Amino acid sequence: MSSSSAVRVADLLLVCLVVVSTNVGCKGAAPPAGTPGAPLTIPTIPTPGAHPGTPAATGGGGGGGGGAAASTRLADHTPLATTISVEFLDRNFYHAASRNRFIRDIRNIDTVRRFSGTDFRIGLILSAKNDSDRLLEKPRIISDVTVRGAHGSMKCRTEVDRYGYPIVATASPNPDLRTAWGDETRSANEAPWRPGETIRVAVNLACGNALMPDLGIEGLSGSVRVVSRAFFVANDEPCPYPNDYVCDNDIVGTSPALELPGRAMVLQQVQLPTGGAGYSAGDLFIHAIDGRVVHENLGIFGSSAFTAVGSDLPAQAAFGTETVDEFSMTLTGATIRPWSEVPGTPKGQRVVTVTANLAINGGAIQGRLAALSDPETAAGQVEGERGRLAGLLGCDAVELVTQVRRVRSTNGRDVKALCTALALQDATQVSWTFLTDRYELPLGLTYGIDRVQHTSFFANATLATYDPR
Repeated sequence: MSSSSAVRVADLLLVCLVVVSTNVGCKGAAPPAGTPGAPLTIPTIPTPGAHPGTPAATGGGGGGGGGAAASTRLADHTPLATTISVEFLDRNFYHAASRNRFIRDIRNIDTVRRFSGTDFRIGLILSAKNDSDRLLEKPRIISDVTVRGAHGSMKCRTEVDRYGYPIVATASPNPDLRTAWGDETRSANEAPWRPGETIRVAVNLACGNALMPDLGIEGLSGSVRVVSRAFFVANDEPCPYPNDYVCDNDIVGTSPALELPGRAMVLQQVQLPTGGAGYSAGDLFIHAIDGRVVHENLGIFGSSAFTAVGSDLPAQAAFGTETVDEFSMTLTGATIRPWSEVPGTPKGQRVVTVTANLAINGGAIQGRLAALSDPETAAGQVEGERGRLAGLLGCDAVELVTQVRRVRSTNGRDVKALCTALALQDATQVSWTFLTDRYELPLGLTYGIDRVQHTSFFANATLATYDPR
């Protein structure tokens, strides 16, 4: 054989070795890769989560085209068993504006602990019992809870730490002088979740940031699954995203359903089990005590959005009247306009306008004073009495009540000048203007009359809306 023939045979052998390494047979003298007419070999890359042996999807064109990448959708694997019993020990829905959040202590559910936050969130304390015959690892929490809205939906996912790992706390029965429940995850002997053992699980579900009201919130529903890997079970294939999906070597339990109407997250009238009444938005609780408005948290009263009895806001405002002697104030209307409709308003602010009719019954003043003295003396006292009544209301100190705070009016001086007109006339109309943040909802006014605080609520469905502009 000539040296040139030997070179050609060596080249063909090299081509055969390359093709065989890609699982394609070598027959005859196929041209080297890269030359016209050479077959193109595309390696099959399995989709994460696809089971071994899942056939790859084939191309749409006929004639035996090359194999395409597997397209099996990520989904739950089949668990070993569904033998974890799950109950709620505490559950709370936190409003993004809530800075003082309460939930029961996982080690002692007779006490509560407080923490802060800046998003819409669900806090859960669960009781979970391992009804299987297997040793289990520390559980994971997979959430199927979703907030639905007119413009889409948002899933409430398990809170993660700065490194992206889910934050799930557990406590096991551990008789101790300090606490009967404790964290045993660092104990080599007691870290496993043993058959028949009941543990407590604490987890927060992050539902969305302060923008969530723009979703047009309509309701919340779903449940959480307590999922734990069993020891000593072969795991021949990887389980992708175990914090989102069930794996083949898992034991699973599902919680009771979590459900809330949209009003419980936005604003509703509420009656507490302890007897108090007011308005709530998530865990925010707004009510009046002896006429003085108070912003508190449902957790202080051992309640939450899931346990308080809520009802819809009235369709239209119900305005009231305050009367002291011959003076009266009747609220007549309240409107909201976005910043884009009011020139000069800072971007993102909303302008709330509340109108009222103020009146003094001059004839009744004369009659009252005449009954106490002679007509001549009474006539001289009427002017002074009118001036006193005209100053009963601190017109420049009237504040708007929202679900978050109290807001002072921007035109207090102008309104005060109108109020002083009552010293000379029997009636006047005033309008207070307030600037609120984009996601604040007006609930009513709080004001002082003759140094006594009063609060008049007029919350209604028309005002409890968000404008995305």
